[in-house]
Amino acid sequence: MISGAVSVVRGQKRTSANRLRVNREISALRVFLVGADGVPEGEVTREEALLRASARGFDLIEVQPGANPPVCRLGKWADTAAVGPPPVEAEQRTLWVPVGCTQTDFRLKIAHGRRFLTEGGVLEVVVPVEGSRDKAAAEQMLRKVVEAFSDCARPGAVKRSNTELTMVFSPVPSGETRADRPDTGE
Repeated sequence: MISGAVSVVRGQKRTSANRLRVNREISALRVFLVGADGVPEGEVTREEALLRASARGFDLIEVQPGANPPVCRLGKWADTAAVGPPPVEAEQRTLWVPVGCTQTDFRLKIAHGRRFLTEGGVLEVVVPVEGSRDKAAAEQMLRKVVEAFSDCARPGAVKRSNTELTMVFSPVPSGETRADRPDTGE
């Protein structure tokens, strides 16, 4: 956050009725001024506060309109409409690929996973491990999955447990080629 910046939302969504007033929108004749560093500067006229804000390259933001006089702070104003909506988290699904699955079943699982990844989703691939002899086969199956998704997904680190191997695949940004991606070494 920018030093002296004021958070627009404080526990609730601000509407036009309860939104913070900035600069010339402030109607009080006298305000209690707080500097961008949080140090109180005392009670001044609105015009004096606007001059100080302008001279320091800040906006004057009314942060406590109910106080007498209202409390205003020097800071950078960032309106939520200018910032835009928060980023949407990618949907995540889990794909189970057992060691003993048939070639047809494997191709079908890869096709579904590939379609989900190209739509921007994050795919968690789980290869169950049945016993100690099955660990090598599970690792080979996971390598096969990595190879199958090599052109459309970026593999994460392998998480190993006694019962399963897990790897998360994230979609490759459009326009990126396999040569542009770092090798994970897995």
